[in-house]
Amino acid sequence: GLLAVLFTYAVWTVLPDSTAMLAGIVLLAHEGFGIIFSFGVFPRSGPSPGVMHIGAGIYALACGVAARLLLARPLQELGRFYLPLTVAVAIAVPVLSLGVARLSSMPGLYERIAHGLVLAWMAAVAVSILRHPETETD
Repeated sequence: GLLAVLFTYAVWTVLPDSTAMLAGIVLLAHEGFGIIFSFGVFPRSGPSPGVMHIGAGIYALACGVAARLLLARPLQELGRFYLPLTVAVAIAVPVLSLGVARLSSMPGLYERIAHGLVLAWMAAVAVSILRHPETETD
């Protein structure tokens, strides 16, 4: 969750200002905070697991999906394939987490695959940010 919040700052520093980018950045940060609350503050095991853990997790999931959909077009500045990659991850994560996982006898497996997709997407974007040309001064 904390790394997702730091990742948000990195994305913000390289993308051009636009309404979609700013809204996507805010939602991406909220996804990170939702993860922190879901797993750190309201863990699944403990005196009161359940409602708070699931609520924070669904909040993080919704923010992440919306953030990726809003950032898909601005991320094209990093490369052409970021639009389809970002949209595919935005669609696949809720389908795996809420759809396939609930129909499976191993829901945790599909939730972990969904988290892996998000991490792979973050890694792909982070590598492009690291390789992104810095603004030149004359």
